[in-house]
Amino acid sequence: MRIPEQISAGDSFTWLDDQTKDNLGNVLSSADWALHYFIRGAQALDLVASANGPGWSTTITAAQSATLTPGQFYWQASVTKGTQRITIGTGQIKIIADMAFTGTPGAFDGRTPSEIALDAINAEITARLNGGMSEEYTIGNRSLKKTPMRDLLEMQSRYKTIVVRERQAQKIAQGLGNPRALYVRF
Repeated sequence: MRIPEQISAGDSFTWLDDQTKDNLGNVLSSADWALHYFIRGAQALDLVASANGPGWSTTITAAQSATLTPGQFYWQASVTKGTQRITIGTGQIKIIADMAFTGTPGAFDGRTPSEIALDAINAEITARLNGGMSEEYTIGNRSLKKTPMRDLLEMQSRYKTIVVRERQAQKIAQGLGNPRALYVRF
């Protein structure tokens, strides 16, 4: 299946799927079988492929993808012929936010969950350093106990490592190479 791994909400995208075979080796082609994609997540989207030679062509229109909330979705591809139905593929597709300005500004946060957590930990450490190191206090019959500073520093170190790995993976995915690779010429 050639469905993309990710698309931007609001984009249109077309992909081609080749004919395939069932578990008994019978050919499943567009001449006899209809291909359907079922995409599920925060919303649902059903797509019907059109014949393209012996295979199929499937399109997500800009209007269809614009209705999808950014996040992880799951897909299933099935072919049907009369009352027969065969699932020929499953997987995941990530919908990323549309950054085109539509006239209504909104809050956009392109950070990963790990980057958000690291920023929150750094903010808490800074607030403690600026406002005193008190980890526990009581006012009347209410009390508050904060995470100890050593635990915050351990979490900060762990999340820094995660963020560095995410950024390295992103550079590799963008074709910029592995920033940790060292090449030597003699």
